[in-house]
Amino acid sequence: MKSNCTTEVIEPTLQKLNITIEPESVDEVYSAIQVDLQKTSEIKGFRKGKVPLALVQKIFADDIIKKTKQKLVEESYQEAVQSLDLKVVNTSFNVPEELVKSNPFVFEVTVDVVPLVEIKDYKEISVKPFEWENTLEEEVEKNLKTFREAQQKYIEDQKSENKEEHKHHEHTAERKHDHDHDHAHEVTAFDDNMVEKYKVFFHSEVQKERKAKDEQVINDQILDEIISKNEIPFPQKLIDNAMQSELEEIRYSKEYLEKITDIHALEKEYPEDYAAIHTKAQREVKTVLLLGHIARQEKIEVANTEVTQALIEIAQKNPNQAKNLFKGTKGYEIMQRVQGQLLLEKVMAYLRDINTKH
Repeated sequence: MKSNCTTEVIEPTLQKLNITIEPESVDEVYSAIQVDLQKTSEIKGFRKGKVPLALVQKIFADDIIKKTKQKLVEESYQEAVQSLDLKVVNTSFNVPEELVKSNPFVFEVTVDVVPLVEIKDYKEISVKPFEWENTLEEEVEKNLKTFREAQQKYIEDQKSENKEEHKHHEHTAERKHDHDHDHAHEVTAFDDNMVEKYKVFFHSEVQKERKAKDEQVINDQILDEIISKNEIPFPQKLIDNAMQSELEEIRYSKEYLEKITDIHALEKEYPEDYAAIHTKAQREVKTVLLLGHIARQEKIEVANTEVTQALIEIAQKNPNQAKNLFKGTKGYEIMQRVQGQLLLEKVMAYLRDINTKH
C-alpha cells in the first residue's frame, strides 16, 4: 500500500501519526472490496457471483466505503508503526467519514508509546545474599522433627479418642486398647524406617524454598538499583491497566472493596488502598519496561520452542483448559503472556549471573 506518515511528538510517550494514503491505493482497495462483494452477493434475478459491478456498487455503496476505510486504516497504520519501530500501548483514531475514489485518504492516530531508551548501570551491582538463621541441614532436621511430632500427636489423639468412646465398655475397650497399641507401634516403626526418605523429601523442598528466596532477594536488590539509576518515561495508560488488574485481583479478598469496580472510584473512596496499588503498579511497569530494554540491548530472546514447551507444561497441569492454549485469539493472548514472562525470567537470570560473579 502506498502511503506516507508524518509524526508529531506531543510528549515523550505520546505521538500523533498523520497518515496519507495515495489515490492509487485507495482505488485498488475499493475495487477489491467491490469484487469480493460481487462474488458473495445473492440478489434476486442474478446467479451468485454474477451481479453486475455497477449494481453491486449502487446497492452496497455504504458497505463498500466502510470496508474500504477499515482496510486502508488497518494496513497503513500497521505499516507506519513497523516503519517507525514504535511500541504502542494505546491508540485513538480520528478517521474522516468521507472517502472519495481517486483521491488521497488522510487520517490521524494518536498513540501512547514506550520510547526506546538505553538502560545504564545494570552491571557490577553490589548484592548481598539473604542471611539464613539455620544451615540447610539444620532446617531439614527441624522440618523432620516437626513432622514426626505431628505424627506422634495424631497417634496419641487417636488413642485418646478411642478410649473415651469405649470407656463404658471395659472388655471392648481393653481389646481396642490392645489394637491401638499395636497400630501405634506400626506407625511409629514405619516412620523410623522411612526417616531417610523423609529427609530426602524435606531436603529437596527446603532447597527449592531457599533457592527461590535467595533469587528474590537478589532480584529486588538489582531492580532497586536499576530503577534508581534509570528514569524512563512511560504512558500513564500502562499504570492504569496495571492498577485495574491489581484491583480485580484483590477486590474480592477485601470485603469493603467488593463494590469498587474501577481505580477512579477506588481513589475517591479509599485513597490509602489506591496509593498502595499505585506504588505497586508503578514498580511493576518500570520493571517490565526496564527488563524489556535490557533484553533488546543484550539481544536476549525467547525461542518458539521455549514457548511451546512452557505451554505444554501448562496444559499438563491444567488439562481442562488445554484446548484454549493453542487456538484462537485467547490462545494467542496466552502465548504472548507466556513469552513475555519467559523473557523477563531470562533477563533476570542474566542480571543475577553478571552481578554475582564479581
